[in-house]
Amino acid sequence: KDNEYWLERSLVRTTGEEEYVFEKIEADQENEKNKISIGLGSINYGKYFSSSPLAYYKYNRVEGNAVSFNARYSSQFWRETFSGSIAYGFADKKTKYSLSSSARLLSDRRLRISGSLFRRIINTADSPDDMRTFLNTLEAIGYKEDVYDYYYSSGYSIGLSYSPSSVFDFGLSFNQQKQWSAQTNSDFSILKSEESFKLNPSINEAFLRTFTTRININLNKSYQIDWGDGDVSNLRTSFDIPRIEFRYSITPKSLGSNYEFRKFSGIIGGRNRLNYFLNFRYVLGGDYYTGEVPYQMLGHITDDNGRGLPEFGIRTILYHEYMGDKVYYLKFDNNFGKLLWGDVPFLKDLNLLGFVNAMKIEISDRNRKLAVYKGFKQTDGIFVEAGFGIGRILDILRLDFAWRLNNFQPGSNFGIYLAWDTF
Repeated sequence: KDNEYWLERSLVRTTGEEEYVFEKIEADQENEKNKISIGLGSINYGKYFSSSPLAYYKYNRVEGNAVSFNARYSSQFWRETFSGSIAYGFADKKTKYSLSSSARLLSDRRLRISGSLFRRIINTADSPDDMRTFLNTLEAIGYKEDVYDYYYSSGYSIGLSYSPSSVFDFGLSFNQQKQWSAQTNSDFSILKSEESFKLNPSINEAFLRTFTTRININLNKSYQIDWGDGDVSNLRTSFDIPRIEFRYSITPKSLGSNYEFRKFSGIIGGRNRLNYFLNFRYVLGGDYYTGEVPYQMLGHITDDNGRGLPEFGIRTILYHEYMGDKVYYLKFDNNFGKLLWGDVPFLKDLNLLGFVNAMKIEISDRNRKLAVYKGFKQTDGIFVEAGFGIGRILDILRLDFAWRLNNFQPGSNFGIYLAWDTF
């Protein structure tokens, strides 16, 4: 709103000294627009440009030593975003790139369009973030523990989403990509030079054109903030009612794909605080496939993305231990607060967390036979794990202790996991 609007409604008049301070603050903020700042995992130039230095270098058994550069631009209120990266692997001798952009339209930014163009190496752990990739680099180059598997993909995607209200939003997208196998090209390691890396599994090479529809329903209470410049933000104030999300995708041969399959996905989740000791969050979901599903597109659960720092989910399963065309899961965490040590001085700032997770993964004989690589399995009945954690360590971390209760696997029945505390 303009000055006249606020002057008419002002309950307290500003003094000359206050006006001077406000003008100085505005001048300082203007100067910040051209400054370079270096933070944990990010380099920022002014308010709108940034880059992630953790991604400048990585090492894995397919690319070997790989160098890259990335940059991102975000306009005010995130109305427009542009990002790009370029990378080169010295072992596979391939250049990869990714360009993406999005725009939020209408005065309230509820309509969003996006697009991307890429030629990249795909990490089949559902795109782990830069920190997980960095940790994998350290272990791979240190003692040949490259936990991930890889394949190449080239193509583009376009998408549109709209949120008519805080209760409901939906999206449509189209993705075209060519996928082909990658192979192990590097065998370097600092500490285990005499050993060999595990082979990178082949995939079902594919050309896929996929349409996806997404619907999200959130009936939780919310309120709006009118920023005075046409922008309105919806903020939730409670999490009493489960959030529902549904996705449907189709990859038909009629559009040139060499595999035809459909995927149905559903998630129901939320968070409730009943009292001081019952503060829980949960997710119930599943993926169901029909048709011929290539190996690399099969359903799986790797909540910690194969390399630590899980936020919420199943911990003790190995990377791609279970894969299939029917995936069902339940994740449940509860924050007991200071239940056991509220009066202990050096423990009173920590939280006691408890969790139980369950899943069931099956695969049809048809898709088992179709898969080029068969080094995975389905669960024996319902997989269950449980454990406890200590939260708010240094205010940002949690330490979890988890046990498998069935589907035992030598060396993976118990684990200790350091994670970000987002509870």
